[in-house]
Amino acid sequence: MGQSVLWKKYWTNFFNKLSVNYDVMAFTATPGLKYIDRMEQEMVTHALPVTQGMMLDVGVGTGRFTQFYARRGIDVVGVDISFSMLKKINQKMDKNERSRVNLILADAENLPFRDHKFNWVLCIRVVKYVPAPKRAIKEAARVIQRNGIMVFVDSVNRIHLPTFFLSFLPRQKTHLFMPLELKRILAQYGLNIVEIQGKFRIPFMFNVVKSERLVQLMKIVEEILDRIFPSTFLTRTLFITCTRV
Repeated sequence: MGQSVLWKKYWTNFFNKLSVNYDVMAFTATPGLKYIDRMEQEMVTHALPVTQGMMLDVGVGTGRFTQFYARRGIDVVGVDISFSMLKKINQKMDKNERSRVNLILADAENLPFRDHKFNWVLCIRVVKYVPAPKRAIKEAARVIQRNGIMVFVDSVNRIHLPTFFLSFLPRQKTHLFMPLELKRILAQYGLNIVEIQGKFRIPFMFNVVKSERLVQLMKIVEEILDRIFPSTFLTRTLFITCTRV
């Protein structure tokens, strides 16, 4: 069995098992996670003030963004490699949301769509998990219409210290990039960066913080560092808005 197949099997099983409690474990279990979730939702919805058209959510998970846009009358196609994740979002959606959403079991490296099908593409915390991240980015770029917009969010910065060291854990099968390297890959596949922001410069993981006061303190420190060091060089998470040229 090839390395790529083993990699996909690992993450498919991982997210299948995690699906039942994923929303709590990923977004609400600690004040730190709640802060990250709020910030991501604010940044993504600001970057994609969608009022019409068709959206693709790559790695839809349990559908926090798919549901958000479906409630606002946008047609969304959500793809994921985990059947259990797709089952979870289907259970969460109401009748009106289901009428706007099409869920498909597929992986990011082989999107089952024609070229230039979508006006908008979300690619949030996906690329680091796929065996061939360049191919996943190429596929996302392929299915966006000319002048369409993709929002890319991922904690993939190789020089953010906790992220770097976690990548060496025996079961941590993820890809990391230098920010400039990621920019080159996006440009290689016809994606023009409109805006790039970095978050979480503090060499610590927000998600494990259980004190609301500490979260607020870290947020203030982050805002100060953002003014002093506006570069994305040392940030953990990259928020990138691209247009398809």
